[in-house]
Amino acid sequence: MIRTRQNQAAKRMTGLDRRAQLLTKAKAIIRERGVAELTLATLADACGVTKPIAYNHFGTRENLLVELYRELGGAHEARARDATQAVRSEADAAQKAGAIIATEFIDCTMQNGDLYGQIMAALRASPNGAQICADLDAQITQSYSTALKAVGVDGQRAGLLAHGLIGAGAGLATAVGRGQASRDEAIALLGQFIAPLIDASG
Repeated sequence: MIRTRQNQAAKRMTGLDRRAQLLTKAKAIIRERGVAELTLATLADACGVTKPIAYNHFGTRENLLVELYRELGGAHEARARDATQAVRSEADAAQKAGAIIATEFIDCTMQNGDLYGQIMAALRASPNGAQICADLDAQITQSYSTALKAVGVDGQRAGLLAHGLIGAGAGLATAVGRGQASRDEAIALLGQFIAPLIDASG
């Protein structure tokens, strides 16, 4: 009876709501059981739906991983937009930009870092995964480059600095996850890395 009621509720979901549910559950499976345990079959079972529903939404496991990776990238892009708006609203933007951008990056990475690494590794093992990761990473880099341009860093330099920011920030977020640093320490260190490079562009 309980299963029947769940299935009846499932049928009332819109396509977008169902897709969101599947993606949310997929992330939960990765966090709880590891990415190797994520398949369209295990995802359908975890959501209490039939396998064709999961296959209709994603088609293949690789497509599911791409959607998850894209969603995580979208979170970083949103954070970068927030940073861009914040620095543009500051009278002394150049002085505060390092801390603002560092805060957005570290917080987003800490929230999703465990998923990001597992999904990226799984995608890179797939036939088209390396190029897919590169394309999505380029979008994230461009987003932070835009935030840096907002405080006067020129185009080419902003792109290079965005690459450095992402590499350093990911390492610091990992250190926080391992208990080797606090969130505030990671933000301060990343901000100290960014600030002089912004000043040099002024």
